[in-house]
Amino acid sequence: MKAEDLMDMATLSGSAIATAITAYFWLVRSRREAPDLRFYMVAPLDGNQSGGREGNRLDCHVLARGGGANYSMLPDTLIAIRVWLLLATGEWVEARLAGGERSPFPVNLAAMHSALVNLEMTFTGSGDLTGSSSVSRRDASLAHLSTPARIRVEMQGLSNTPHVVEVTAQRPTSAA
Repeated sequence: MKAEDLMDMATLSGSAIATAITAYFWLVRSRREAPDLRFYMVAPLDGNQSGGREGNRLDCHVLARGGGANYSMLPDTLIAIRVWLLLATGEWVEARLAGGERSPFPVNLAAMHSALVNLEMTFTGSGDLTGSSSVSRRDASLAHLSTPARIRVEMQGLSNTPHVVEVTAQRPTSAA
């Protein structure tokens, strides 16, 4: 083999290796640029119950302090969240979120950053409020939830792709 042939093969091999490395890094980077929203609990749940509707049906209020995290290399905006709570009966129930001025949305998330998101959730439970203190109301509201408390969070970003995360939440120490 001539020196020119060896030089041509080395040049071709070098070009092929450079192309393969470039393609690999583009694929890795493009995966990191895809929207990737996640939710984490940052504090124990808090709860309360209020006014009877019909019979022994009550509105159970649960506050979840969590963090919305953007794991993408590009900024994103958290536009909306839907939340389901796992009840002690094993049934998932969609919670209503506080809206209006108390709504935390939209939340702008820089690349690889997080933001505090407080979810004020309400679901219909059963019980009796007569003679109950605020501590017993909190405990009664949280007693409707599974042990450990599980929350399914569906987040919607700018891409309109739902990002579903299931988290386990701690209860206050005095809760049932």
